[in-house]
Amino acid sequence: MKSYFFTINMNYAECDTLYHNTIRYVVVQDNQGKNIQLKKSHVLKFLTPQGIKGNFRLDVDENNSFKDLKRIG
Repeated sequence: MKSYFFTINMNYAECDTLYHNTIRYVVVQDNQGKNIQLKKSHVLKFLTPQGIKGNFRLDVDENNSFKDLKRIG
């Protein structure tokens, strides 16, 4: 299993566009500069009234398939 670490800092208005558009994926850049594409459903579970903010760890399998996404700080 491989892990990627990244930060998301989206206010609520920015997150609102995820609900009302046909956007299916969110692209984040990990701490090493690699772009990672996530299904928006994986990210939206962290939505609060302040938006989506924090440090995250994405775990993927050997085929780079999603395994888990956790807020770590």
